[in-house]
Amino acid sequence: MRKIIVLERITLDGIFEAASMSEWDFPYHSEERMAVIAEGIHSSDAYLLGRTTFEMLAPGWSALKKNEMGVADKLNSMAKYVVSSSLEKAEWNNSTLINANVLEGVSQLKRQPGQNILVHGSAQLVQTLLAANLVDELQLLVHPIVLGRGSRFFKDGAQSLRLELVESRALELGVMLLRYQPSKVQLELIRFTLEQINDLHTRLGRAETLLEYARALNAIGVEKYDSYVTDGHSEFFGTGHKVSSPPAHNPFPIAGKSNREDFLRYLELSEQGKLSYVEMSRGWQRVASRNGRWIRAN
Repeated sequence: MRKIIVLERITLDGIFEAASMSEWDFPYHSEERMAVIAEGIHSSDAYLLGRTTFEMLAPGWSALKKNEMGVADKLNSMAKYVVSSSLEKAEWNNSTLINANVLEGVSQLKRQPGQNILVHGSAQLVQTLLAANLVDELQLLVHPIVLGRGSRFFKDGAQSLRLELVESRALELGVMLLRYQPSKVQLELIRFTLEQINDLHTRLGRAETLLEYARALNAIGVEKYDSYVTDGHSEFFGTGHKVSSPPAHNPFPIAGKSNREDFLRYLELSEQGKLSYVEMSRGWQRVASRNGRWIRAN
């Protein structure tokens, strides 16, 4: 499967807008920085862009005919996919519009054989792809300047994400290359639909004992949901759907299939009156079941 690689140039305070690039971007041009950008272009055979970025790049690059900066020929010849609901045509050579079912269209591109799919700019599109777990690597070229004004790449209300730093490299003029990939926890989290979330909370709300609660969670793939509850997050990764609060009781304080199976067995014995309480090791909460209700022992 092809990878989607996002490469962005930003300031220390997250500004990325083109209007002020003469202040925060142009002064930090270097051969090292250009080499990073060129490597991303030459290791890709598809260019995925939002409308605004496409309209900014297309006129200038399409007019270049002498392989300027060592990348013009590649950019002009490679397949380009423009996500827009308003454009009627994309005139840059080898360009295709994606104007409906964006996530499915991008997913189909990833399933096709080929090199990487490169994304520059296109902040709104990138937020959508990140929220859908379609981005394989986020590369940031961070410039050593606080601009203090302008559009930020990650705006307030952006989807919460867990990322792992896989490389940090200092370039000339104080620019830093930071390469991030989705963390293992992020990749493992189940992507619930809104209907699944509502159904889950309905089922949990009907549970009258801790055992029923645990069984309900276990039935829907709790190996990912319990991590969400334990960490106390207020949204389900991959959907952007926010909930007011996580369930009050987490019957699986430590993730892991064997731990959950053991805990369910202990709970069954407790419900049968064969155990008065369950004492879990390493900080697991002591739980008792009494008269059809669950309580948390001190």
